Amino acid sequence: EPLFEGYIETLRREAECVEADSGRLASELNHVQEVMEGYKKKYEEEVALRTTAENEFVVLKKDIDCAYLRKADLEANVEALR
Repeated sequence: EPLFEGYIETLRREAECVEADSGRLASELNHVQEVMEGYKKKYEEEVALRTTAENEFVVLKKDIDCAYLRKADLEANVEALR
């Protein structure tokens, strides 16, 4: 009987340690999930900014192409007039 009581007491202490670790790990998990959500939100914002920048780039490239063609036309007209 004393042998079993010692064994039971040891198991109780181990159970208490496991419970304490469980609480600590749950808290740590919540913290990591909050950090992950923050990074996820920032990533989504960056993706949106990238899309906007790419769209602006396409528009600017079209404008530059038009301006270059117009410049070439004007230069051709100048040469024709000379």
